[in-house]
Amino acid sequence: MRVTASELHECHVQARDGTLGRVQDVYFDDGTWTVRYLVVETGGWLHRRRVLISPLLVRQVDLARRTCAVDLTRAEVAGSPDIDSALPISRQLEMRYRDYFRWPAYWAAGFYEPQVPPVWQGAAREAGERARQMIRHERTMSAQSGAANHLRSAAAVAHHKVVADDGEVGHVADFVIDARTWHITHLVVDTRNWIPGRKVELPIAAVRRLSWTLSTVRVAMSRAQVATLPEHGRAPAKA
Repeated sequence: MRVTASELHECHVQARDGTLGRVQDVYFDDGTWTVRYLVVETGGWLHRRRVLISPLLVRQVDLARRTCAVDLTRAEVAGSPDIDSALPISRQLEMRYRDYFRWPAYWAAGFYEPQVPPVWQGAAREAGERARQMIRHERTMSAQSGAANHLRSAAAVAHHKVVADDGEVGHVADFVIDARTWHITHLVVDTRNWIPGRKVELPIAAVRRLSWTLSTVRVAMSRAQVATLPEHGRAPAKA
């Protein structure tokens, strides 16, 4: 199933025993282009805290109902560490979350470790399959990139300029995510300053480098090639 980061931002997160809150952001690493965490604002029931939730805990995303079901209880989330989403997510904070939820430490070897037993009940088989899919994807991406992983905020990367071999082509407007493996497959590029009113889907394989300091995404394509990319939203998403 395809889902965009902006669609996830509209989703209410459903725990096994009630509503947790709403997705506020998505954190991914730009080495393997894999979603690591959903940032969820818990709302009034937990004093509007923001927490991290691993995609391994996501059971289903229902875009029609704008819900994201997770294998957690409200009590489990209430006891999780605090985050300040205005600051970068530190490895120390990630380790605190790993120790609390006992979810896999992806940074240990560049991919998820499915042998780590999940703390949640009734989800081991599904979580294990999701982890195996992620491992296959990350092994491929790590071999291709050869670069260290860096955790990025989708909200922060949105509006980064997209630069082709022969000039700027637009800016990042959204991210297309495979909700089965939670890897980003395409960037949605808004070309309004070049091709008015058009957004295209640029494959992640074409990305050369994401620069945080320059707020740019450089791609291995020409402007003419970008112009021929499929338009985002032209066809309905398929499961």
